[in-house]
Amino acid sequence: MSGEETISLKVDHSAEIVDDIAVLFKTKYYSDITLTVGDVRFPCHRVILASRCEYFRALLFGGLAETHSSSIHLNGISSTAFYHILE
Repeated sequence: MSGEETISLKVDHSAEIVDDIAVLFKTKYYSDITLTVGDVRFPCHRVILASRCEYFRALLFGGLAETHSSSIHLNGISSTAFYHILE
């Protein structure tokens, strides 16, 4: 060998990513869609919704009319329950 040593390092940023996403949720920075449940409006992020839920992936990126909408009204759920789902 040439005397060189290889060092392998694995960095885990998952905790920071979770914190950053929580900040986006709480502050609504960069939100790009509004979901309305009852009379409550929820500013949201398409990419986060789609990455976490097949329903939203199909709704927001599946070529449906909602794909190009900046606001969607959701039925069949209370605003309190939906808040906890988003949280």
